[in-house]
Parts: sequence; structure tokens; C-alpha cells
Amino acid sequence: MRHHTYYHPSFPDKFKQRGFHVPIYRIMPFNRILDILRNKRLYISQTLQWQDSYENFLAKADFKLGNLPISYRGFLPCFYGQCWSLLKETDALWRIYSPEKTGVRIKTTIYKLLEASLNEELSNEFATKIRVIGQVKYLSNSQMNKWVKSQGLITEGVLRESLFIKRKEFSHENEVRLIVNKTIDRENELADIQRKFIQLPIDPNDFIDEITFDPRLSSSEFQTYLSVLKLLGFKNKVDKSKLYEFTPYQIDW
Repeated sequence: MRHHTYYHPSFPDKFKQRGFHVPIYRIMPFNRILDILRNKRLYISQTLQWQDSYENFLAKADFKLGNLPISYRGFLPCFYGQCWSLLKETDALWRIYSPEKTGVRIKTTIYKLLEASLNEELSNEFATKIRVIGQVKYLSNSQMNKWVKSQGLITEGVLRESLFIKRKEFSHENEVRLIVNKTIDRENELADIQRKFIQLPIDPNDFIDEITFDPRLSSSEFQTYLSVLKLLGFKNKVDKSKLYEFTPYQIDW
């Protein structure tokens, strides 16, 4: 493992004992998995693109040194991230991340995701300072406010740490996050060019252990989509979630 790549200490010892070969899951639209299979790339977006208004909450905080206002918003373009879940599936995750009922869930491991982030260096467009993967900690608003006030000098490390904190209302997601901290690209910054995502080269058949379709997808649609995945060369397990399949209980009196 390279010196600027590490696992966050939030992971329990049982994960370390398994060499971080722990399954993680991500639900996405069907067209996204097609893009991954065709281009053999994962796309990691800037964290400032994330929809929850409380993401990047520390960089958005208002600081003052005496009467002098201080802003850390200039660091926002430096951070890229991708969110996964330790939960195989829940009703909420399918409904939130597969609203069209045609989404897919891909499965990989913590180890494979961090290793994939190293591939980005081979085609790196601008320097990576550090990459880290860890579990999200869920706090109340008052706890988050207390955490912000408890910080002393705000560094990039502290800003990076804040990306592993989220409001407790999202705890059902049980997230694991990959955060990639880039160096500000001064040349493109002056040209007002923002890279909204970075690409991680992958071998889909090595990285993706299995693909599972939305449980609400019809059987005929599943067979059609399955054939498309096979045509694109995906060789691993593909199935449809059985979350909503009902098996009557057998009760003998």
C-alpha cells in the first residue's frame, strides 16, 4: 500500500482480520452500469456535487479570527468521493437509488475499491495528495455543531475527516466512502476549468463480483437486460433481487 493511501480507523478489527475483503454495495441506474462495462471506468464525482446540503459542512462553515472572516470553500474542488453501503439491500435503498425501478446493485469489496483508486495514478491528469476509505459516522445536528467547534486549526486533513460525518437521519445507508484528495490544479483553476469527476480504470469482471437488478423489474425486462450485460462481456453472477417475492408460511395445526 502506498504512503498516501490508507484505510480509515473507523473500520472494526473484524474487517482488518479479513484483509478488508468485506462486501460493499452500490445501487445505480442501468445506463450507468452499461457505461462502466463499455468504458471500463468508475467515475468519482467532486463531493461538492453531492445533493445533501450538509455534505462538505465543515468547508461551508463560517469562521472568524477575531473580526476577520475565514473561508475554506476554496478547498471544495480538491475533494472527490464515492459512497457505498455495507448493507446488501433494504427497501429504502432500492426506492431512493432506483426510482425508475430498473436500477442495479453492484457488489465489490472494500479492498477492491481502494485498489481501484490506485489505478487512477496511471492515467492521472493532476496530482493526488491522499486517498482514504472508511465508514461514515452519523451524528445529530447538535453533535455536528459541537464537533465543528471542537476543531482547532482547520487543515485539509480535518476537512477530509469531516467527509466521513453525516446526519443521523441518513444512518439507514450504513455508508463506506472512498475520498480522493487532489492537489489544486492551478493552470486549470486560472482557466476556470473544473473537473467534476475523476476516472478509475477497472476490469469490470475483476472489480464487480455480481450485479443484482431491482426487485420490481419484470421477468421479461430482466431477461432482456441480462442479455445486454452478457453481450458487453460481463461474466460474473447476474440475478434479480427477491426482496418482494412472497412465500406463504406453512402452518401445521
